[in-house]
Amino acid sequence: MKVRFMTDFSDTIDISFEELDSVCGGRITQATWNMVKEKAGPYCPNTVHQYGNINPASLDKAHAQAIANKCVAEMPFYAKGSGQSQFDAAIAQAFPAPRGR
Repeated sequence: MKVRFMTDFSDTIDISFEELDSVCGGRITQATWNMVKEKAGPYCPNTVHQYGNINPASLDKAHAQAIANKCVAEMPFYAKGSGQSQFDAAIAQAFPAPRGR
């Protein structure tokens, strides 16, 4: 779905919600949050239980990173490296760096 904006010069700009999210900051959908909980549950059940009912739309990058760090700390030794890299990649995708930085 696209949103249409009018400029000062009567031109229009079409931008998708996904593109708008990357400009305005990240967003974690309920479906994504459910997938994260399902995948992380066997490795960090206490963290998933503690944060399982949080509204994912309320998460900012710092809060998401704190939850990820807590989960990785709970993981068994053999899973920590891959768990950290998966969380880092997911957080980077959900909360892209502002353009031009």
